[in-house]
Amino acid sequence: MKKILILLLLNTLVSFSQNKSGTVTYKSYPAVVNKVDSTKFDQEAYKLVSNMTKSREKLEFNLVYNTKYSKFNLIDKLETENNVGMDFVKNVFGNLEFYYDFTQRYFITNDKNSNGKLVKLNTTYNWNITSESKDINGYLCYKATCDYKQMGMKGEFTRTAIAWFCPKIPVNSAPENFNGLPGLVLELNTGMTVYVVKEIKFSDKEITINFPKGKIITEDENAKETKKNLSMFQK
Repeated sequence: MKKILILLLLNTLVSFSQNKSGTVTYKSYPAVVNKVDSTKFDQEAYKLVSNMTKSREKLEFNLVYNTKYSKFNLIDKLETENNVGMDFVKNVFGNLEFYYDFTQRYFITNDKNSNGKLVKLNTTYNWNITSESKDINGYLCYKATCDYKQMGMKGEFTRTAIAWFCPKIPVNSAPENFNGLPGLVLELNTGMTVYVVKEIKFSDKEITINFPKGKIITEDENAKETKKNLSMFQK
């Protein structure tokens, strides 16, 4: 299967060689939707939780790439009315920006909730590419899965991510930091969040991406800091 995908990728490199940049827009929604029980909240609290649930399904993200870098972040739309629920989900699910250096092959995250804390990620994913395929917005995509570690309130645990990538678009990019597949990821289920492509725009011009600069900490250092912060809530 991997040999077939490599051949498909080589056949499409010529047709995409003129596309120096691109912008991919993803719709987003929770991987698991829990129904809000109105009997467990008072009227105001129920309204807030309901607004949060509805707002979560309105979030959209952009993946922008050029020949050197890529950037993945929340599209911060202007709200026409004061919505506390939307403000909350933006703060929780849109606080991280993911930057990737194609040459050096590493990610940096910019945490807007922590005064722009920059973290260099060393995570790599061992993808299992399958022969299962489906059409997404007119593009033939193949399924791949991988297990990854995540830190929670009770310590480290394992999740499974499911990606659908398109070999016809030979761009090593995906939502968040789930790179590493021979083609652009058009749909991703991280176990927490599902991203589905809404629109793809290719460009023969180089889109400017300002790679973050400043003090950068390692992923291990950030994990220790996160673990320390989470332990404070367990006391």
